Amino acid sequence: GENILEKNGDSAYSFVHDMLKQLAYAVMSEEEKGKNHFWIGMQLIANASIETDEFNAITFSVVDQINAANTYGVTEEALHMKFAELNLKAGKISIDVSDFQSALSYMKA
Repeated sequence: GENILEKNGDSAYSFVHDMLKQLAYAVMSEEEKGKNHFWIGMQLIANASIETDEFNAITFSVVDQINAANTYGVTEEALHMKFAELNLKAGKISIDVSDFQSALSYMKA
């Protein structure tokens, strides 16, 4: 049979087709979705130094994953300040590029 995942680098995988990704997401419970978003966000944070250009490049990915987890009720009380700082950073970057709608969204999160 055909593989549904393909390897991207040493430890990263992606679905071979976007519809497979959508199907996998559709069958997850709300709790599983939240836990997966949280895990992805935390992995992104863990694998990039916060004060580097590399982290600046993935700031939106990190914040979007953490905010999605929060939407599903998955969060970590001890990290609320860190997440607020990351949302503020994403909001400021959005303002710098005149994306005011996104900036407002990040500032509210």
